[in-house]
Amino acid sequence: MTVIYTVLTNNTNFIRPPDYVDPDCEYYALTNQKVPKPWQQVKLNLKHCIGNNAFAKKTHQAFYKINSHLFFPNKDTIYIDTDVKLTKHVTNLGKKLLKDFTFTTLKHPFRNCFIDEVFDWYLEGFINITEVIDLFKNNKNINKSYLTGFVLRQGSKQCALINEKWWHSYKQLLKRDQLPLIMQDANINTILLDELKWELYERPPSEYKKERAYPNNYQKMHEFTKEVGKCYNIDYTIPKDILKSKVWF
Repeated sequence: MTVIYTVLTNNTNFIRPPDYVDPDCEYYALTNQKVPKPWQQVKLNLKHCIGNNAFAKKTHQAFYKINSHLFFPNKDTIYIDTDVKLTKHVTNLGKKLLKDFTFTTLKHPFRNCFIDEVFDWYLEGFINITEVIDLFKNNKNINKSYLTGFVLRQGSKQCALINEKWWHSYKQLLKRDQLPLIMQDANINTILLDELKWELYERPPSEYKKERAYPNNYQKMHEFTKEVGKCYNIDYTIPKDILKSKVWF
């Protein structure tokens, strides 16, 4: 049977019943909260929590999200974020794609490549310009970007290896999980949000984003684009949608 699972490590959201329950799927919620049927609760182990700030909860969540092979060995899995509606279409599309592809996730709707993702980290203040340059030097396969709220993995050794490398890169950066996946030299299939018919539940912002605003600092933007030109010898334009998604002061 295909495993459908989600992960909740904080108190900003809760587990909802699926809109559709597939009799050929098993449903697991990795959380310490009570869960409604058909979800089966798998309690979290705090030893996998790295650090003690707001990001520690994200690293805890990432451990369970990334390492599907540790909890569901040899099983095909559909991972879904807690704020994504688990509809009949989402379930059926996931099962169909698992038959044809080893590893599938979403193409990011407006961050189109590795550079866009790094810029978003830089704008968030996760990394400084020296760390930006290091990332550029060590990553030349730049033409991809992912949105990992929906991840499909076959129960294969190949997927387990991708997971292990993804987790290794994540532990080095300890921020968000999308960039570490982009950094992997792996054959990952992507689909568009429109294909998934993505519907989200309303939820409060993540703890690290509460009351977050961004300085309208054109010097920083110029500094970033200059380093892109040096490292990749291209003219880089910052996507407007990245800037529109922020609150400025």
